[in-house]
Amino acid sequence: MTDSSTTKDGGEMVGMTLNKPAQELVSARARGLRLLSLDNGVLYGLSTLYVLKGIMDRFNSGLEGTPPKKPYEVFDLIGGIGTGGYVGSLCY
Repeated sequence: MTDSSTTKDGGEMVGMTLNKPAQELVSARARGLRLLSLDNGVLYGLSTLYVLKGIMDRFNSGLEGTPPKKPYEVFDLIGGIGTGGYVGSLCY
């Protein structure tokens, strides 16, 4: 498969054969990295889940007619500290 798109810095990638992960990386660099960072919630871990649910509901509301996307399909990197790390691991 050949991709001849332009990178964010204007560089041409003409005639390069890119596999799927490489295409996704080029696409992510062109649009910016989507990062989900979850804080240590301790007792507030439940509120972190509610906020994440609100974000995903809002995102999926614009995708009528298609199955709802999961957090790992929307964000490039998901991480957190403490309870946030645990909640982040549940996103996969």
